[in-house]
Amino acid sequence: MSVSSLIRQSPRNALYPVVAVCGVLMGTLLLAGAAGHFAATWPVLDGGPQPELRARLALMLPGVILLVSGMINVAICAVLWLGKRWSLHMAIVANLIAVSYFAYLFSRGVPDHPIGLFLGFTTSYLMLLAGLRLGLTWPAVPQHQGVSP
Repeated sequence: MSVSSLIRQSPRNALYPVVAVCGVLMGTLLLAGAAGHFAATWPVLDGGPQPELRARLALMLPGVILLVSGMINVAICAVLWLGKRWSLHMAIVANLIAVSYFAYLFSRGVPDHPIGLFLGFTTSYLMLLAGLRLGLTWPAVPQHQGVSP
């Protein structure tokens, strides 16, 4: 077997494990936000005057968005660690929904709410996911790798 017949494989992209760990942190943050939302709105949903169904759903929808996005982030972290492309796409969609929701709330201006913090974290994570999807690698690998004799 000659040296020229050896194929040098590029090292594994180490950003996938980084993104997976960040996904667990992001999922935990979103789940905490969902728990806070449900804790704040549950008295109105449960014991208060019976609002109509549409109003109840409107109160529950933000918590459901946070809950589902957080659960997806936590649930796919192991598969994302392995570098499966479908998990990356799912994470992008889930976090894009969360970012859209936070951007909407931020534009509405809800007082005494940490929307800016949530928006900043989810946007940063979404940018990392998008960069990975667009081909960002770490450690950086030179374009032309030759096999040395």
